[in-house]
Amino acid sequence: MLEFIHQKTYFPELSYMFKHALTHDVAYSTLLKDRRKALHRIIGYAIEELYADRLPEHYETLAHHYCEGEDWHKALDYLAKAGDKASAAYANQGALGYYARALEVCETLGDTVLDRAVSISQKRALVNFTINEFQAEIADLQRMLAAAHSTGDQAAEGFALALRGLFEFLDHDFERARATLERAIDYGDQIGNTDVEFLARVLQFLTLRVFNHHRDAEIHRIEADRLALDTSVPFGLGLLGFASSLSSNWGGNFQEAMQNALRWRDVVGDANLLIIALHIDWAHALTLGGKGDYDEALSSLDEIVATCERIGEVAVRARSLNTLGWIYGELQDHEEAILLNAAGFEVARQEAEPEKESNALLNWADDLMALGRLDEAEAHLKQVEQVVRNPRPQDRYMLWRYSQHLFHSYGELWLAREDVEKALTYADECLALAEGSDSKKNIVKARRLRGQVFLAKHELAKAEPELATALDIAQEIGNPPQLWKTYVALGDLRQAQGQEAEARSAYRGALAIIDGVAASLSNELLRETFLGSDHVKSIRRVASASS
Repeated sequence: MLEFIHQKTYFPELSYMFKHALTHDVAYSTLLKDRRKALHRIIGYAIEELYADRLPEHYETLAHHYCEGEDWHKALDYLAKAGDKASAAYANQGALGYYARALEVCETLGDTVLDRAVSISQKRALVNFTINEFQAEIADLQRMLAAAHSTGDQAAEGFALALRGLFEFLDHDFERARATLERAIDYGDQIGNTDVEFLARVLQFLTLRVFNHHRDAEIHRIEADRLALDTSVPFGLGLLGFASSLSSNWGGNFQEAMQNALRWRDVVGDANLLIIALHIDWAHALTLGGKGDYDEALSSLDEIVATCERIGEVAVRARSLNTLGWIYGELQDHEEAILLNAAGFEVARQEAEPEKESNALLNWADDLMALGRLDEAEAHLKQVEQVVRNPRPQDRYMLWRYSQHLFHSYGELWLAREDVEKALTYADECLALAEGSDSKKNIVKARRLRGQVFLAKHELAKAEPELATALDIAQEIGNPPQLWKTYVALGDLRQAQGQEAEARSAYRGALAIIDGVAASLSNELLRETFLGSDHVKSIRRVASASS
């Protein structure tokens, strides 16, 4: 038989050439259905025999011939393999198509392949995760859940439930996500599956933290850390490291944030979970920026953006562009920062992610203020304030966090316009949110702004404790801009108090931080831009004047 099918006459696509596609279609359609099916199967068998040593090159062709030949088991096998191949190459739409067709074949074959339907549904959901198609992900996981339930695969059912909760959360359906994850936690405990309970608790920790339920979130983090000792779920371990890193970062605990980000990074890498790895790498780069390790942060972020562009990932790309914009802004290269924040805004808008849009606009506004373009800055601030004051369900994602940024930046704008009462109102709003969420860096910013407002009102006794507290916390967390800006504000207060020596000491403290940052920058042009900026030169002037 094999000799027979190897003859060229059984390969019509090799034996005949048609000048017109219509001629081909007519010739093909005149074959009886059974004859066509038989020929497709014969071609499939021949390809398997001829190319046994490099079969992956032909998965797509084999999937086609076995589908047309209605050899459903082989068709399913090659459709799944073609989907895996496309997914590994980040040909995301191709992967989705092959997996969708494979699931149709699963329906044709019925209960005998339910286990394959579970696996393929999960794979398709994770591809949709890569491209942020959350509604499609939820549908895939619902299919996975039903198939797992039918087979009695309790672990798969639990994982499907937990992952569905994740994607409901990413789709901004907070209440449903929280309820789904509670069900997954209870189900994992009920069936005695540590892996299911662990993953569900990690996701509940992330969900509650993002939506401003910090005490409840901490309960789940503690339990997840305990369960992590007995689990083998790289996806969950990676997300725990990512979420814990962000949580520590928000609290200004940069060393702890670094440790959390790197804790399971190798496990994620070994499992080829590139999307989770990118999230972790972004969290790590964010922390490097917070610590003032700007060279390493910029290098890492550039690499992350390049990878995201290569594989078609948008969520981490938008965040990384925004973070690059923030760092360039801190280093006083505001023109470059504006370009990066504008790019981040556009990617976030394509993604339809309001939180990332707001973060980009806020960074952008800060840069415009630094350039003295207050009216343009206010236009961006007003746009974000509309979101903050009248949030839609999708705007609640990290609302507690970017509201703090808004209130501080708007307060600085009003102080620049010498409207001290409005500046104080915004500073108070920032402080209330920052203290309620233990956001130390924003506590520094709010306290410093309050101190600057009281200084502008000549209420020096009120300014003193605000700036002292701001400096204590700034020294604790070690973020360079918060340190030098707070030293400058303290120097201004000491000048107003007539304490010249103390003023000089404060200004010199600011310059020491600035010069240390400059010395750490390997990019000579960036270093020159930083040291030559109006911001740094103004600090040198007041320091010289107080000498």
